[in-house]
Amino acid sequence: AIYDQTRLSGSNLPQDLTPVNLNTSYASGAAAATTEFYIRAPIDGTVTNVAMSRGLSIAPGTVIATVMNNREVYVDGNAFTPDLPFVHVGDPVTVTLPGDPSVKFTGHVHYIGRIVDPTSRTVVVRSLIENRRDLLKPAMFTSVSLASQRFQRTLVVPDNAVLIHGPHRYVYVETSTDHFSKRPVKLGVSSEGLTEILSGVHQGDRVVTDGNLLLQGQE
Repeated sequence: AIYDQTRLSGSNLPQDLTPVNLNTSYASGAAAATTEFYIRAPIDGTVTNVAMSRGLSIAPGTVIATVMNNREVYVDGNAFTPDLPFVHVGDPVTVTLPGDPSVKFTGHVHYIGRIVDPTSRTVVVRSLIENRRDLLKPAMFTSVSLASQRFQRTLVVPDNAVLIHGPHRYVYVETSTDHFSKRPVKLGVSSEGLTEILSGVHQGDRVVTDGNLLLQGQE
């Protein structure tokens, strides 16, 4: 009956309408005005915005409401370019809230960006996260931890052992009792207070972690 009326009124209604109240006493040209119906959303969710009002004339493409489903959400993190070889689509990801690190959400890497941000020198790593209890909200800040599925043994030192001078990175290594040598080093990734050393020191070397700034000032 609704579609019979649309032929009279000249309107073009979509096929996913559910009739609620059909007034059969209508005149030609006023059929659509005397019919009430639901428009079904394509997804289950929560209405977060209504962009229409009574009497509004709508056309194809008009946004009348926004429905959001937050059961799974995308979380964007930023990876520095030296870390990118260790990031892969499908890697497991853990997301925590800054206000309560004990609440954790899990997911996996869904997409790795192809453009480096010229300001932060980072690349977007987008993760698909299961949003338990709907705690993750749009535009919220979170902390993202990624566990690479490719592991290898590597040499690391505490972050505070590394000194920076312009483009150079170096550490102080104990050569004998109370004697130290400054060694230029090439760094890898940093995580949880440790920095990977790619070259410059060897396993078993004793590096200075406290007082290295004093040694630097004595040169």
